[in-house]
Amino acid sequence: MTVHSLPTATLTAPATGPADPTSVDDKLSLAEILLTTAMDLRAAGVLDEASELAHRVVALEMALGVSLLSLRPTAHGFKTPTDIGRELGVSANKVGRTITALGLRQVQPGVATRILVQLESKWVLGWAYGPAAVDAIRAHLAAPCAA
Repeated sequence: MTVHSLPTATLTAPATGPADPTSVDDKLSLAEILLTTAMDLRAAGVLDEASELAHRVVALEMALGVSLLSLRPTAHGFKTPTDIGRELGVSANKVGRTITALGLRQVQPGVATRILVQLESKWVLGWAYGPAAVDAIRAHLAAPCAA
């Protein structure tokens, strides 16, 4: 299984950090860092097209201070492990273990993509899975030997 790990420096603000994370200039600066990072990661082959789009949408959300949820890949049939767990009646942890067992935790166009999710006041990098991945997870969990 190939796992792409993103360099930590690409996911954080400059070492000095924004003086006032609520100021318009700092929001625009952080959004610019995210856009540049997304383009660099796409050029390096770490992000697929959908993942780059998700990063661009989040950058716009940061700059504008509004949710653009309808523009994220998850709005087009991609689901987080939490969403998949709710749908299948199992924990997100069990879904995560199944994803690992199936080798799905890698960027695969139409199957899995990286996304940025806002949790309260911070942004975290996560995964979203397409219908084919959800079907594979469902089949694996339904198998008699599924743990």
